[in-house]
Amino acid sequence: MPVQRFTSPTPSTLARSIFLLLVVAVFSDRSGITPAQAQDVAGMHVRVLLSREIDKTIVRVPPIGAILVDTDSKRTYPLPPGAALSAAKSDRGVQLSWNDNAVRGHSFALTTEPEHVFQIGANTYSGTLEFLLHPKTGHPRIVNVVPLEEYVAAVISAEYGLKDTEGTRAMAVVARTYALATQESGQLLHDDERSQVFRGLSFTTPAAQKAANDTAGYVLLHGNELVEAVYSASNGGYTASNTSVWDTPSRPYLAARKDPFDAVSPYSEWQFDVDKNVMHDLLSRRYGASIHEVRVLDTAPDGRVRTIELRAKGSGDRVVSGTAFRALLADAYGPKSARSTFFSLDDRGKSYHLEGRGFGHGVGLSQWGAHGRALEGHDHRDILAFYYPGSRLERLSSPPVSVPSGPILAALPAPDAPSQTVSDRNPITQEKKSGRILDAHSAWGRATNSPSSPVEEEDPKPTVRRVGW
Repeated sequence: MPVQRFTSPTPSTLARSIFLLLVVAVFSDRSGITPAQAQDVAGMHVRVLLSREIDKTIVRVPPIGAILVDTDSKRTYPLPPGAALSAAKSDRGVQLSWNDNAVRGHSFALTTEPEHVFQIGANTYSGTLEFLLHPKTGHPRIVNVVPLEEYVAAVISAEYGLKDTEGTRAMAVVARTYALATQESGQLLHDDERSQVFRGLSFTTPAAQKAANDTAGYVLLHGNELVEAVYSASNGGYTASNTSVWDTPSRPYLAARKDPFDAVSPYSEWQFDVDKNVMHDLLSRRYGASIHEVRVLDTAPDGRVRTIELRAKGSGDRVVSGTAFRALLADAYGPKSARSTFFSLDDRGKSYHLEGRGFGHGVGLSQWGAHGRALEGHDHRDILAFYYPGSRLERLSSPPVSVPSGPILAALPAPDAPSQTVSDRNPITQEKKSGRILDAHSAWGRATNSPSSPVEEEDPKPTVRRVGW
């Protein structure tokens, strides 16, 4: 189809938009913008992979119009105000259509003026939208290149629904630290539970925006590294170490310690009962053995269940991690069944009775604990110092800081979990039988590879889920 030429936006707007878009395209290299690079362009940005299917996407252009660029040929196409741009797969990769026009290619970027946004369904996105192919699978996907602080505010709105000032500020620093560490590792952020939930700008609250502004540029460092800023909804009164939950190399700032302020959490104590025969049948189907008894085999010093023994007829006994056991229950009975691995298991004849504490993995910041501390007058510095001891709060500088090497989390592929206001960075540990251990970045949106060797997900659909928030 012919491409129609439009007179809007104005030439100065067009030139400025094309310049910014091409700079972003060059620095992103389709894998990530490091903080130092982002500071050299018009503000710091992060790249977020949108989980929506490209064939179901219609982008509404803002009233100022927009510029579409084929980032391979550098050819530009002005889009009229309010145009509906539809995206689809094609034999050449991506097809973008508007009015009576259509273009096809491998990589496109759509940009507009900074104060305007694109609308996709109920969500709005600022910055640039990229339409491109996965470098290995050829799967078309959409990436939002969004200003960092706008991203942080949107994440806080989706992840932290508690009403306080200092806890929200602490959450802003944590979200920013994670996003930049992901960026430096050379991997895209996801807009779902694999990274941090990001629903665009239309769901951003004034409180979240203020917290992002109040802490703009501040991150948590340990030595010269960005910390692994994991967090959960509630730790049940005792933070967990990453080693006890995921059996991964210790991080000194993710140590177990008492947290009395988490007592404000509605999840500080919980109970769950399940029929014994139903449980045995569920486990037998999952592990291909005739399970007849379940018991806790090992508990970590912080109270979390490390391993569960599944007794079976014949020689089919299994030993699984507490996290994998929790994941199985959550898949069968919902995330509010076994809300954490901080539980005891009691055989009551016809049923198993779980008594537990907390909601989520319990490593790093507890959102309810942060809330409790904020209510008692602690500021965000105090909150962050407690949950990441030995770390320091600094404004981001150039050159960028480094990221930790080696795995910190482990993950198990599983179906999606529903999102909630209060969230939990909770990748699921694979049982030891398989030997499969994924790093924190595969499970939670980052890669251990260096920035010079970027790694991207094979499939834009979630491969891990959170159990609890």
